[in-house]
Amino acid sequence: MRNGIAPIDGMFFALLLCQYMYDKYKTMIYNMLISSYRKHKMTITMKHYSLLLHCFFMFCGIGWTIIPVRGEVVYTYPSIPYAHAERFGAPVLNDTIVLPAAYGVGMSTQQKGGNTGVRKVAYQRTYTADQPTTESHYVLPQHADYQMTEDCQVLTVNTPFAYGATGTEAKRLPVLVYIHGGNYFAGGGEKPNTQLAELAARGQVVTVSITYRLGIFGYYYAPSFATPNCGLLDQLAALEWVKRYISLFGGDAENITLAGQSAGAQSVVYCLADTSRVSIRRAVVFSAPMGLTTSAATARKRTKWVEEYFAAHYNETNNNGRYARKPVMDVRTCPADTLLAVQLRYQDTHTQAWHSLPFSPTDLSQKPCYGDKVQWPEQVVVCAQEDDGSMFGPKVLWPMLTSVVFTSPAKSYVRYLQREGVDAQYHLFRWKPKDSPMGAAHCCELPLLLGTSEEWIGTWIMGTVGKEELEERRKKAMDDFAHFMRTGNWIME
Repeated sequence: MRNGIAPIDGMFFALLLCQYMYDKYKTMIYNMLISSYRKHKMTITMKHYSLLLHCFFMFCGIGWTIIPVRGEVVYTYPSIPYAHAERFGAPVLNDTIVLPAAYGVGMSTQQKGGNTGVRKVAYQRTYTADQPTTESHYVLPQHADYQMTEDCQVLTVNTPFAYGATGTEAKRLPVLVYIHGGNYFAGGGEKPNTQLAELAARGQVVTVSITYRLGIFGYYYAPSFATPNCGLLDQLAALEWVKRYISLFGGDAENITLAGQSAGAQSVVYCLADTSRVSIRRAVVFSAPMGLTTSAATARKRTKWVEEYFAAHYNETNNNGRYARKPVMDVRTCPADTLLAVQLRYQDTHTQAWHSLPFSPTDLSQKPCYGDKVQWPEQVVVCAQEDDGSMFGPKVLWPMLTSVVFTSPAKSYVRYLQREGVDAQYHLFRWKPKDSPMGAAHCCELPLLLGTSEEWIGTWIMGTVGKEELEERRKKAMDDFAHFMRTGNWIME
């Protein structure tokens, strides 16, 4: 040993050998090298450990990301397809694990065409810097290096253990499945500030963030030809995929916590009420707008508007300049960009409908009368922010909006779950970031668990909170949340 570091010349030789023998002996060499590293883990520093692993993966052409976080290593597997679907069709679960083509060791050789590891997001509005700030723009910023696609049924897995680890690595860690918010028309599980790598590393848990169809693609209501609530069905399919395959990533399929925020939290509520859902152990609902729901009658009005818009703008005319009977294209045949443009036109011309959640889960019960037929989780925590309404109206209306849309429905839902025999509780977040104009605002819990502290410092809801304070709050929040995943005991403040 020199300077407290074990000799590593042999390790570099092993790396060169791996490059030469990779095609024939890739899995065996990988397992031997990892075992050797762990044998010397007390004498090889984290810096050298991560560097050696990174070099090995570069030589072998392995495409996952390995991130050293807080003295731990977390493996990030992005854009894994969990299902596929036709437009307005129910998702079909993928029966194999299909990883991007750059992923090599121990992974399925059945690659899906065109999947090269590019992160995907559902079709949605994009923003420029000079446009007014909105909830989805602020909380879920756009990134140019993402592929906007209808084929968006993908998820990201963060895990302390490499895919397919065996032997002593085959630990079964608690699993978090997270559903992002964004008013059902924005966001994505692949975006940086929806990532949960730090929570996976610090809490020694497996985290999964899912992407699902949004807006008119996920919630167009036309039962005669379109499957209702496709976005919600995507979420249920992702849960089933996790139940089947998460053990290969070191996760415990019998200890799944389902959580979401805002529209993602309301999605959790709808998922819990679904009798076809796979079993989960726990759930956390962060600021679900349960006071806002969409009836079939409201959805039919939106559908009629869309049909009339297509007839007026995408229709052949006869010699008299009058509309022909049949449009050139409709919602089923038009390009995705055209369908998105129609959705955005609806939102821009129906501004008051923003608060009634346009193109959202339709005709569903949050507190079903068939509760005795539902396989409820053991524990459910329903949370709200003290000023949840501050993003959605003038200050004089904050208390009313918070109560009607968030806190009162949340308390009622807890009472309902308790009657169904669920260990349910209500929690109110009261932290008001210093100098934030929004108080304990909607989304204030996100910087405590998602992304990195750097991404949240200086943002609107964080006010003048500094990195040191946010880091300390993140540590405690992550520790408390991981504790809940393991024990069902809620201690998060």
